[in-house]
Amino acid sequence: MGFPRMEHARALVRQRIRLVSDQTRCKNKLWGFLMFHGLKLQMDKPKDYWSRRFVESLKTLPGLSPLLRQVLDAGLEEYLFIRKLVGNMTRQIRALSTQKSFAPLQNLIQGIPGIGLLNSMVIITELQDMKRFKTLDKLCSYAGIVPDTASSADREIVKGITHRSNNYLRPALVESSWVIIRRDPAMLLLYKRYCRRMVPNKAIIKIARHLQSRIRYVWINRIEYEVGLVG
Repeated sequence: MGFPRMEHARALVRQRIRLVSDQTRCKNKLWGFLMFHGLKLQMDKPKDYWSRRFVESLKTLPGLSPLLRQVLDAGLEEYLFIRKLVGNMTRQIRALSTQKSFAPLQNLIQGIPGIGLLNSMVIITELQDMKRFKTLDKLCSYAGIVPDTASSADREIVKGITHRSNNYLRPALVESSWVIIRRDPAMLLLYKRYCRRMVPNKAIIKIARHLQSRIRYVWINRIEYEVGLVG
């Protein structure tokens, strides 16, 4: 696959991630507006929030002054516009994943439990060429799945996960790690072991490192992932 094509694919995937963040901010602003002005909507189930029915109920919410109506409509218009852009880009990424330059590797990466199509495309477009990472440590350092340390003349202090990371890759790995511990018994066993000596949020970073190792193995060897293997 040519370098410009991979860079263009990465730009597309990154733009969708940024739009999803903008969409979340729009939701939070709308929630803040509703709560501040004491406006409440009763939905039957949590999944009904931000559904089409929920959005329509906001458009017809009673008891608003003309000024508040204008503010709410502007917030809704912004949210719906960004949601449409996210949907369009999601469809483009799905179509891209089926092309012959992406499909074989994408299917292997998505075959790892916990990694969906979108996160697999994040992983592929951010890493691009696994051969440039000579060791697993270098790969994890690039992703930001390594401890942060402070060194002096006679000691080294481990302070937690490093702040230096790939801001697109690390979230995808962590998100996938929370899912894989529910789908792969071996990873769940490892997670429980780590939780005996650290908090869950630190344990999941350890799992992300194991997941990164499995991604690297599948990628380099072009073989399907086997559930239940420890290592």
